[in-house]
Amino acid sequence: MKKTETPVKAVRRHRSAAEWQALVTAQERSGLSQAAFCKGEGVSVMSLSNWRKRLSTQGDDSRIEKTATPAFIEIGNTMRPLDAGVKVRLELGSGVVLELSRT
Repeated sequence: MKKTETPVKAVRRHRSAAEWQALVTAQERSGLSQAAFCKGEGVSVMSLSNWRKRLSTQGDDSRIEKTATPAFIEIGNTMRPLDAGVKVRLELGSGVVLELSRT
């Protein structure tokens, strides 16, 4: 009689961002391919790849256009009668323009 083997169910372990960062760093320093490293550590290549991408974009402000903080612009304190035309145009960037007028 043969013994029947019961398939072993993979146990999912939830890791913190710090644990994933340690794994990503360890893989980079190991010199192993992602597949070889993941096999040895018991993690999926897809999970490691996803966390590598997620961790590389955290705190990465390089995608945000950096501009100097605009200074306050004094328009003036001249009071006009309410029936005078007033126009304000704000260019918000990326082609977005806000125009307000009172005629």
